[in-house]
Amino acid sequence: MAATLDDIYLRRTMLGLRGDLGLPTLETITELARTQLGWTSQRAEAQAAGYRDAVRRRYRPGVLPARGEVPQPFSI
Repeated sequence: MAATLDDIYLRRTMLGLRGDLGLPTLETITELARTQLGWTSQRAEAQAAGYRDAVRRRYRPGVLPARGEVPQPFSI
């Protein structure tokens, strides 16, 4: 069973391997994980923040768009 959003995005669904890193789906996937895995709202928010931080650490700086903007795919 998935335990973190990192696990969901990078192992279970591989959404995190897409050009947009799965970020356009983050709100929806976080809510699904919250309801299906029994997370509190605080845990879900912490997991979403953790995934965003992981993206910042693993990928080029500036890959995350401003809040509300949809990220555009990029090539390496």
